[in-house]
Amino acid sequence: VGGLCESKGGEFMSGVAIDSEGQVWGATGSGVAKFDNAGNLLGSVIVDGAYGVAIGHDGNPRVISYNSAFKVAAGPKGGPPGAVTEYYTGLLNNQLVDNYTYTDFTGFGALNVTVKKGEWTVIHDGGADDIGWSEVLSNLEPAGKIPEGTSLTFQLRAANVQADLEATPWVAIEGTTPAQPVSGRFYELRARLLISAQDAEESPVLSDVCVTRAM
Repeated sequence: VGGLCESKGGEFMSGVAIDSEGQVWGATGSGVAKFDNAGNLLGSVIVDGAYGVAIGHDGNPRVISYNSAFKVAAGPKGGPPGAVTEYYTGLLNNQLVDNYTYTDFTGFGALNVTVKKGEWTVIHDGGADDIGWSEVLSNLEPAGKIPEGTSLTFQLRAANVQADLEATPWVAIEGTTPAQPVSGRFYELRARLLISAQDAEESPVLSDVCVTRAM
């Protein structure tokens, strides 16, 4: 998360991260503050110039300052943060490195907090104008699967000129059929795979897909 937001302590936070316990960490410029999920301040530590914070693979926050990086011991759930350890000096081949990022630079948020989704698109040339595309069939092969807590959805659009596809509205596929007629020489199909359940252990798999012509 980037941008400036005012904390309850009156300072401004330029980076914010959420750990696996739902606790909120904010880089305040002069240090790092730890809050519970209700916004109550649990404690803070001094990290000079801190402006980026992300959660590491071990659950401990990593903090970026102007020329250095630090690890902050997360401390107990509901308690204050622990010790601060500098683990990168900001020097590369004796050149000062400007560490400038507010975002999820460890990938923890993307893997554990944000919505887990993916998209796949394909454009197909049907070989003639004004072809009606009537059905989308998928996962007919054994490798395809949609585990509980996940989903697989499709959208379709078509045009007689491939360059016109971008300006053509998408049509949702309901079941296996488009919600409204779709016709054109070129079709573009978009598949969206989503993990919606927090405890889902498997991803949906699209093994195969076929778009059929109207008879």
